[in-house]
Amino acid sequence: MIKLAAGRFGKAKAIEGFANAGGVHIHYRMEGSGPAVLLLHGNGENMGIFEPHIAVLKDRFTVVCLDTRGHGRSESGEEPWSMALFAMDISRVMDALSIEKAAVVGFSDGGNIALQLAISCPQRVTAIVPVGANAWPLGLGPMAWLSIHLSYVGLCLAAPFSKDLAHKRRQYALMVKEPKLNRIALEGITAPTLIISGTKDIVTRRHTQTMATAIPGASLLYQEGARHDDFITHPEVYLPTIMDFLLRVGEGQKGA
Repeated sequence: MIKLAAGRFGKAKAIEGFANAGGVHIHYRMEGSGPAVLLLHGNGENMGIFEPHIAVLKDRFTVVCLDTRGHGRSESGEEPWSMALFAMDISRVMDALSIEKAAVVGFSDGGNIALQLAISCPQRVTAIVPVGANAWPLGLGPMAWLSIHLSYVGLCLAAPFSKDLAHKRRQYALMVKEPKLNRIALEGITAPTLIISGTKDIVTRRHTQTMATAIPGASLLYQEGARHDDFITHPEVYLPTIMDFLLRVGEGQKGA
C-alpha cells in the first residue's frame, strides 16, 4: 500500500498501479502535488481521456485518475454494475491510497458517480464538479434516450454470441437503468458543487437546472454551443473555471 498524507502531498512522480476494491482490482494513476482531485471518466472510456487535464491540474493538485470497474484495465467483477457500486469502489481506492478526502471532477457517467459519492460518502468529498451529468435516465434528451435504448435492445439480442458484446451490454445497461437518484437525494448533498453543461449537451437543460436547484448552494455553468464531449475535446475552455472553483473551495475550507 502507498502511504500518503490525507489530502495533501509533496512533489511526486506519477504512480500507477491497482487497488483492491472488494476483491476487484481497480487501475489507478496518481500524479502531482497539492490537495487531492479525482478525475472520473464516462461510460465506455478510460482514464486516458484525461491526459490534457492532468498536465494542467498536476501543478496545483494531486490528481488521481482511475479506470471505472469494467473499463480500461480495471476488472469487471460479478456484481451488477451501478453508480452506488462504482462510488464504493472509489472510496476503497481512496482507502488503499490513504486519501482521506478529495474533490471529484467527473465527466458524463463520471459526473453521475461524483454525485453518488457525495451522497453515499459525504465525509470523503471536499467538492464535486459533475460535467454533462444526469441524475436519472430521463434527464437525457429524447433522441439520445431512444438511441441508447435501441442499442441496448440490439446488444441484449447479440450478447449470447459474443463476450465483447456481452460486456458492451453491461455498459449500456448502466445508461438505461442508472443513475437512480432523485431530488430528495440531491437535496442531501453538502459538498460545494459546480455543475457544468453545454447548451447542446445530450442532457436536457431543464434536467441540469433541476439538479442545480436541488443541490444546496450549487453553482451552474452553461457553456454556450458546447456539446457533450467538449469537456474532453476542448479542456482548455473548462479547466480555468474548474481550477478557480477548486482553489476557492480549498481556501474556504482552510478557514472553516
